[in-house]
Amino acid sequence: MTRLTENSQCAKILRRLQQSPGEMVPMPELVAVSGSYNIHSRVDELRSKHGIEIHNEVDLTVKPHISRYWVPAAA
Repeated sequence: MTRLTENSQCAKILRRLQQSPGEMVPMPELVAVSGSYNIHSRVDELRSKHGIEIHNEVDLTVKPHISRYWVPAAA
């Protein structure tokens, strides 16, 4: 696994998700904290390159659809 650069977009997204484990964070909030509009790609990178468990769901009941991401709460 590669190391996260402290101020990278991935690190900013991960820090935000880890601030509230188990709680869904909407994609627009992750865009705001990271400066990246490619949240899905950054989350994929966190999963594949860094082995971090991140879940997501898409709310299809609203337009535009809203993706939400979260890390599991500690057991």
